[in-house]
Amino acid sequence: MAAFETVWRSIEAHAGQVFHTKRGIPFSYAVRYGQVHLDNTNRILPRTDFVKAHGLMPLSGPGELPGLQGPSYIFGILTDRRIGGPDPAPVNDHVPPRVGSGRRYRGMSRDDSDEAYVIGLCDEVLGETGLPQHRFDWLLGDPGANGKRAKLPVDAYWPGHELVVEYRELQHDQPMPHFDKPDKLTVSGVHRGEQRARYDRRRETEIPPRGLRLVVIRPADLDADSRGRLRRTRTSDLEVVRGLLARSSDEDRVLDAFRRWLTTEGWTPATPTEPWTGIEAERGGERLIIEAKGRTEEQGTGADVAYGRLLRRMTDQSPATRYALVLPTASVRHAARVPAHVRCLLRVDLYEVTDDNRVLLRPAAPG
Repeated sequence: MAAFETVWRSIEAHAGQVFHTKRGIPFSYAVRYGQVHLDNTNRILPRTDFVKAHGLMPLSGPGELPGLQGPSYIFGILTDRRIGGPDPAPVNDHVPPRVGSGRRYRGMSRDDSDEAYVIGLCDEVLGETGLPQHRFDWLLGDPGANGKRAKLPVDAYWPGHELVVEYRELQHDQPMPHFDKPDKLTVSGVHRGEQRARYDRRRETEIPPRGLRLVVIRPADLDADSRGRLRRTRTSDLEVVRGLLARSSDEDRVLDAFRRWLTTEGWTPATPTEPWTGIEAERGGERLIIEAKGRTEEQGTGADVAYGRLLRRMTDQSPATRYALVLPTASVRHAARVPAHVRCLLRVDLYEVTDDNRVLLRPAAPG
């Protein structure tokens, strides 16, 4: 191994390039004021920790660096041949999982978790380093004894893609006493398992209306054993993640654009009054029930189907409730075949989402 000053100069020279942890998770960094600032986490690695790790080389893994900040990242940097380490062992397609899973056990850091592995795959697919454990000002938990509400974290957020990813392990979908702690109440007045389910629903309700796409990934989506531990078969996992992150249809684009528009117009998401309603929103005393469609091969048929679905939702006779038909530009002329006075009587407003994602209101009647 080269002398440390030479190693440090190499670390500075390769800032901004992509490195990998031993488990193949990609990351990059910047060097400022003698510290390494990671791009995919708020963690800062001091130069002194690199000095200590360098003095312990050679090492077989980050587990031999106790007490240091971000040992997985330090190990990944120091053992990279660009920095002066030996040629790194090739990253196997199948990486054996650590004991446990994405959950953190004693001796296991978040950097080594299944969650971090999945976020790393997302980074690679998106070409952007996500912000792990990001907290939005508007996504809040239940009030505590002092009345204050903590910001709820999301597993990762990619601002450039307006995307949030949640990696939900088995305890999110089935009772697990070890994690649920049924004998202990949280600030929500329920045990941790019920609170977890409540907060998951809150994320699902409040994130999309902010114009952000929410993608939920579960162990069953990837190569996992019966206990939900990822086997980390990188090639197949990467393809699955690529498919999950892809926008599945033009309807997703239309919905994303309309949700953003609702927020800018002062609407807030509401719990649907009917089980088959996808989106509802409230503003003051008004309520909006929404049906959206994307591009289809038969634009006229698609518009007719959307009208039919909206008609089935017209169970509220209150004049404060209106109905929105949201369509891409190519379908608007077909939807406009229903006369304006009929749409007015039914309290249906027609919204156009343009190809550049602007939302235009086409009122049912003038005024």
